[in-house]
Amino acid sequence: MALKLINQVSAYKVVLPAADALAEQLATLPFEELPAHTPFGSGFVNVQNCSDLVIGIPGGYVFAFRYDEKIVPGAVVKTELAKRADRFEEQEGYKPGRKVLRELRELVVAELTAKALTKTKVVNCYYNEADQLLILPTIARKLKDTVMRQLVRAVESMKSTTINVSTAKGSLTTRLMSYIESCDFDAFGDFDAFGDFGVGDRLILVGANGKSSFDLESLTSAAEGIKEAITTGGQVSEIALTLESVSFRLTQDFLLKGIKFTETEDEQDDERDPDEQFEHEAGVQLFIVSAVINSLCKLFDYTPAIKSEENDDLV
Repeated sequence: MALKLINQVSAYKVVLPAADALAEQLATLPFEELPAHTPFGSGFVNVQNCSDLVIGIPGGYVFAFRYDEKIVPGAVVKTELAKRADRFEEQEGYKPGRKVLRELRELVVAELTAKALTKTKVVNCYYNEADQLLILPTIARKLKDTVMRQLVRAVESMKSTTINVSTAKGSLTTRLMSYIESCDFDAFGDFDAFGDFGVGDRLILVGANGKSSFDLESLTSAAEGIKEAITTGGQVSEIALTLESVSFRLTQDFLLKGIKFTETEDEQDDERDPDEQFEHEAGVQLFIVSAVINSLCKLFDYTPAIKSEENDDLV
């Protein structure tokens, strides 16, 4: 794909209104520039360079969310607080207690925040209307949680669930062992352990002895090391998989990382204007990623159970 729109994914099963209705709701929580002493802020913004909060794409729509945060390093706060504490002791003749230190720290943070640089992150959120899948191209917990929390505030009441197959039928570790054994003539394994998915070249196991990385392109030479690591308690943390025109790394928390789409010659010579190109590729990538999510749910015999979330529940 000429445009790298979705290169990582946190997926949600969500019931959202039609594009026009959602745009009206998102308009109630617009992004506003941060006041000097405010450490962070967020809100919904227009998609790309257009003047719309929600734009239609093939199969669904896109809306955008902005999160700004003032960068105040903890080490700088600690150093400045120590200076203030020393100054207090010189002036008052005794060391500051917990209450005074807390007040001094709040003052230091406020002053540093007013001078701090602002880090901005804009996230395009992709919604597949037919499958009711919301695709957030981020795996950062704070950011994705903030998007979902603000979305609930805007919509006021919506049904959703985070898609997570960690407790579903056949864990990644179990399937990997079966896949490896299928390549061993002395053991009985399952060539279909990963269904329609091909196994890629990268594997990360995490256990009591830390993190181990393996190259699955050399499965024959890596098999014994993988078996030993799993036998001693190692679990699959991340594994590379492929499905037709896309490759990615699946984590144990059902996050998709390092997504790469196969690029065609037609896409390389795409002469659409920027807006048309964005809408086209956003629709294609949403379709492919949705197919991956649905196939993974089918593989793990997992059906997302959505629940209602109310604005009143969020403080």
